Amino acid sequence: MTREKNEELQDKEERMDNEETRPQDEASGDYESSGGGTDIQEGDADHPSAEGEGERELTPEEELASLKERSAALEEENAFLRDAYLRARADFENYKKRMQRETEERAKFLTQKLLEDLLPVLDDFERAIEAAEQTDDVKTLHEGVAMISERLHAVLESRWGLVKFSAAGQPFDPNRHEALQMEEGDFEEPTVIEEYEKGYALHGRILRPARVKVGMPARNRSEETQAVCTQEHTPDTTSEGKGEE
Repeated sequence: MTREKNEELQDKEERMDNEETRPQDEASGDYESSGGGTDIQEGDADHPSAEGEGERELTPEEELASLKERSAALEEENAFLRDAYLRARADFENYKKRMQRETEERAKFLTQKLLEDLLPVLDDFERAIEAAEQTDDVKTLHEGVAMISERLHAVLESRWGLVKFSAAGQPFDPNRHEALQMEEGDFEEPTVIEEYEKGYALHGRILRPARVKVGMPARNRSEETQAVCTQEHTPDTTSEGKGEE
């Protein structure tokens, strides 16, 4: 009996010892696990990664060499751009000179077509002169010159839009007629009574007004009419002044 009791007491003591040491083992395990993590972090800090080694700062010598290389590249690019600019500028100057020469050349021959159309008329004049030297018939000479004149006017009108117009017997129009002389008479309004030179219009625009003599109503009948006629030759500043006000 005594032996069995002793064995039971030993078993209880062993169980108690095991229960007391178990929390310490667990705590030490937790501590080791946490301590192990700290060791790993410290190890990482003591040994930088390869990526950190690739981003190291350049030494002054290396930085100077890099700047020199970049400067050389920029100088080469600048030389290329300057050469391109000078070439473009030279091309533009040559283009302007060429255009100026072409413009001057066109101006020289601007009337070429007109002169080509007039050459047959000049030939007719030469033939008329030769015929006049061989005959005393004034009538025939007159008819020949009249035909040449008609042909000349026909060419200028049909090919170049130059139209001749008469003014005799028409009411005086300062836009189409130039009064060289005036004469009072029995007229209801200013009227062209004599034509010194015919007028010409180019495509509807007056190239030269007809130069005429104008018959004016007598002053005791219509002084107002004569004032209207002369007023056409002076600028009307009244309406312009009102417009400015």
